[in-house]
Amino acid sequence: MEVLNAMGIPSFIVHILSEREAWDLFKEKVGTCLDDLNLLPMAEKVASECKGLPIALVTVGRALKDKQSKHIWMHALEQLQSANPIHIPYVVAEVYNPLKLCYDFLINPQEKSLFLLCTLFPEDHDIHLEYLTWYVIGLHTFNGIKNLEQARNEVSTLVENLKSRFLLLEGRGENHVKMHDVVHDVAIRIALMEDNTH
Repeated sequence: MEVLNAMGIPSFIVHILSEREAWDLFKEKVGTCLDDLNLLPMAEKVASECKGLPIALVTVGRALKDKQSKHIWMHALEQLQSANPIHIPYVVAEVYNPLKLCYDFLINPQEKSLFLLCTLFPEDHDIHLEYLTWYVIGLHTFNGIKNLEQARNEVSTLVENLKSRFLLLEGRGENHVKMHDVVHDVAIRIALMEDNTH
């Protein structure tokens, strides 16, 4: 904090929700699956692992939205309880596991690729969808793309899916998207870890 002050960089406080506020937010995002009373104790533990951080509660809640399987919930809890990677700043470390879980729950490999591709842009940058499309084409990210229009449609669809999971945010216009700075930091770490495993 002293280094930031010396550099003239403003600091900010991350608002942590109370246990009740966190639970209410989590329930709102998870949906009707919590009507199953057998899932409630596990859901409370999952919400608790998000440490009251709104971004973690929202992303995990959306990843588990309407999931009825007790096994999925148990797997999510185990992932959240696993140790945080070392050398990650505190705020990022607190949300790493929840965001990594949301990333892991992306079924479509193209969604994962597009999510990680967004790390090529600076934090909180308004990313024009056309630029993403060009990257997808230029880097041969997706197989089977035959023309520019097909690539645009694929990118737009995947962006909407990522926004619905709170992994991407609305940009300044309908053709723009943003990645929250904390999500950006986590995405970079995911990309680095995946690069080291391949």
